[in-house]
Amino acid sequence: MLIDKRVGEHLRGYLDALDDARIPFDPDLVMVGRKLEERVTEEVARMVALIGFDDSAWAAVMGPPLTMIEQPMHDLGAKAAQVLLDGIRGGEPVRETHTLRSRLVERASVAPPPAPPG
Repeated sequence: MLIDKRVGEHLRGYLDALDDARIPFDPDLVMVGRKLEERVTEEVARMVALIGFDDSAWAAVMGPPLTMIEQPMHDLGAKAAQVLLDGIRGGEPVRETHTLRSRLVERASVAPPPAPPG
């Protein structure tokens, strides 16, 4: 199959990124060919995974259970309160970035799709 130059460059970039990260290439995650709307919709639905934030209790009971990014909500609130109090006390506003540690809670929403029956 002939591959359009732009598609070839995109694929090369993808392959290079996988190689840099030492992730094996999975041809099932690549779709090359004419972009027929029905086919694209089916392929995207087959490959899509869902991740949310805050790890709410409902995420574990969804069907499938949702993968979430757990954020340190207590620490986030404490940092926001500290910044607010500093401002109230007359401190000079300072633009700064605060990075708080988060954790991936992996559940079935990022698992590979089930094998077709039969």
